[in-house]
Amino acid sequence: MTLEASVDALTTLAGTLDGLRRMYDDPPSSISEFPCGMAYIESGEYIAGPSAHGNHNLVLVIYESNTVTQQAIDRAKRWPDLVRTLLTANLTLSGTASHVGNRERLFSYRAGPMPYNDILHYGVRFLIPVKVNYT
Repeated sequence: MTLEASVDALTTLAGTLDGLRRMYDDPPSSISEFPCGMAYIESGEYIAGPSAHGNHNLVLVIYESNTVTQQAIDRAKRWPDLVRTLLTANLTLSGTASHVGNRERLFSYRAGPMPYNDILHYGVRFLIPVKVNYT
């Protein structure tokens, strides 16, 4: 199990979300298809010792639109439930993580205007805790 494999698995799984037009493997220089998404790491820690593991925070961002409009705000309401369904069905990210979530939450999210390469988009940002065991 590796952090990189967990990010790749989240990318692959998120690419199956109903209604998502594109899931980027790597952050692009610009975004032209909506809704689209990308996954990356935000923060984490490595725990040493006999139960060596990593506690990581992965980010999944879904950009609903390249403009902040009433329609984009309305359409973005679907993503938290779709992501919850996806993650509860894949709590190990296809075997790349010990588990998704922690004692307090499966994930947290924030919807709103989000800049990407100096352009303001509208979307939803998910913060997903992941535990990865190392042998």
